[in-house]
Amino acid sequence: MKLKPKQKRILHKACLYSLVLLATAIFFYPIICVILGSFKPEPELISLSPRLLPINWTLANYESVFRMAIRTYFKNSVVMASIVTVFTLALSSYTAYILTRFKVPGGDFFAKMILLLYALPDVIIGIAFYIVLNQIGLLDTYLGLAFAQTVITFPFAIWILRAYFKMIPLELDEAALMDGAGRFRTLILIVIPIALPGIVATGIFTFITSWNEFTLASILISREALRTMPVRIGLLSMTEGAYMGHILAFCTIAMIPVFIFLSIAMRALVKGLTAGAIK
Repeated sequence: MKLKPKQKRILHKACLYSLVLLATAIFFYPIICVILGSFKPEPELISLSPRLLPINWTLANYESVFRMAIRTYFKNSVVMASIVTVFTLALSSYTAYILTRFKVPGGDFFAKMILLLYALPDVIIGIAFYIVLNQIGLLDTYLGLAFAQTVITFPFAIWILRAYFKMIPLELDEAALMDGAGRFRTLILIVIPIALPGIVATGIFTFITSWNEFTLASILISREALRTMPVRIGLLSMTEGAYMGHILAFCTIAMIPVFIFLSIAMRALVKGLTAGAIK
């Protein structure tokens, strides 16, 4: 049976929407299982015939988790992600401005080599940082871990902002300089406000990367009072006799800031990443 053009378009859209819905379901199903599982009592979680929805809803897992000093781990993750985001945005914005506004010898090669750092395994970088931070006395400190995580996020941040800064006409810089503004003032008052969507996108990427980072945090931090959420979840999952409900409650709480952060700044994220991708 030969289909009419209108029927072909409808069939094409139906197939496309079905694929999108299938991909969305595959992506969100594990997350939904984690969230719903955190409200199940332990016997339901280890049952041989598990169900998606809890039979007996309970908050006992969250009550137990809050007795495990989760506020400390949550605070550590928030502080660490915030410090890394500020460091990364400050350094990458200034570096991207230099690479796009000055004729730096080998600037393009330098930018590509920086991006290669992003491809190195965290374990290799973590061991190197362990040796260096131990020698300078910053091992097992907020500042040492923030410095190490900034090295992880810095290359990709430069790559995004460099592409975004290239879209801003140089004539704006020249006009500001003619009016007596210096380079730093031009960057703060002219370039950064125009590039704000790209900077927001970079900040979101940096915050989420730092929030989810596990390898460096587990290598460079040994004090319980400084552990972050991913490290505590990893240690809890490896503890013999640990309750699955407690682990799922930890994971659910750890997802909340990421969802809030993305929901607030999703428009800027999409706009910033799209601009960087086009360039």
